[in-house]
Amino acid sequence: MFGVLKGLMAQFVKPDHLEKATTAKYILKVPYSNRASQLDNSKLAIGQDTRAAMMEKSIKDADKSKLYMSFRLLFAKATEKLIHYLPLTNELEKDLLFSWSEAHYQSGVLSAVKGVADKLKHIDKDINVYNVQSEWTMYVLEPLSEKDNMMTITDYWLPVVDIKTYIGIQLCREW
Repeated sequence: MFGVLKGLMAQFVKPDHLEKATTAKYILKVPYSNRASQLDNSKLAIGQDTRAAMMEKSIKDADKSKLYMSFRLLFAKATEKLIHYLPLTNELEKDLLFSWSEAHYQSGVLSAVKGVADKLKHIDKDINVYNVQSEWTMYVLEPLSEKDNMMTITDYWLPVVDIKTYIGIQLCREW
């Protein structure tokens, strides 16, 4: 997610501002809407076809300036939307990324599982969050059969809601 935002910013923000942005915390501090932080017109990523069309059409310099301002505004608004919608600052959304199949084995997954368990009202707070982490570890290590690969999401999650910990306590209430 961070890479998507940084890639968009690279289209119109000077590289020296992006070199410092190595984490989501720092990329949110990049002054992308400040004109002084943006690339020159010749370096804006607007595409060769657009540049060629601007040359062919004999557009006046004042109109070219307006076009470049529009391109900058488009990039800035798109960046603003990504910042708003990407899980850069929303801890629950970031923690939920562990559920992607390729993320199951990455480091930090157990702390993400704990973060989700802490935030969900459906998890019985009397249960030690360690139990939830243990259940996730068992889930990840459980081999999938061909039948499991063919299940619909509803067929999969209905039984998951009924899962009990190894000591018999139901993890989820009122789903």
